[in-house]
Amino acid sequence: MSASGHGVGDARASEAVVRANLERELARLEAADPFSAFGLSHDADDRAVRAAFLAATKRLHPNRFARASAPVRTLANEVFLRIKDAYGAIETAEGRDKVLARRGRAPAAPTIGEGSGAVRVGFPSLPRVMLTPARAPSPTLAPPPEPVGPAPPAAAAPSLASIRQQALDRRAEEVRLHHARGCEAQQAGRMDEARDEYRRALDLDSGFQPALDALAGLSSSRFRK
Repeated sequence: MSASGHGVGDARASEAVVRANLERELARLEAADPFSAFGLSHDADDRAVRAAFLAATKRLHPNRFARASAPVRTLANEVFLRIKDAYGAIETAEGRDKVLARRGRAPAAPTIGEGSGAVRVGFPSLPRVMLTPARAPSPTLAPPPEPVGPAPPAAAAPSLASIRQQALDRRAEEVRLHHARGCEAQQAGRMDEARDEYRRALDLDSGFQPALDALAGLSSSRFRK
């Protein structure tokens, strides 16, 4: 990741610098594919992907910005959501193959073993067989009609604002999902599970009031017992 502890996480940096660095990191992640989001090559294995994700988490987890202002916390949550999305896409070999297939690249050849002793298995090339079909007489085709009117305008690329809004919507949906799971666990009497779900919601949005209230209610009821 381009943002470092010296840039984003340095406690001595002013909040304006921290916010600017987070905004640049978010813009970079929104434009990157899952591999380049972590600075990985397309033949990275499970271990390399996991190590890159842990390093990014150590630098950019929202808990590092818990004492910052609300806009900075929101930006940190957006950045980390993009990091989690990128990791989820290439966490497994199957996921990496799907990403490469969507981008028109051949999947990486399978390997035998792990680490530096891994042996990559190549796929043997097959000889091409050229078949000459029987020629049929070419029918006489009328020329295509001339288009009438101006050509339709090309579809506009999504703006940075719309991409950010989509990221915010996904984050809000995940926050509500964790809160709903917490409520369900609390109603079933599984209080530890309910606390974990409420905390997951607050990891994504530290100001989500329903989760704050529910967690406070659990804590107060625990003390009353």
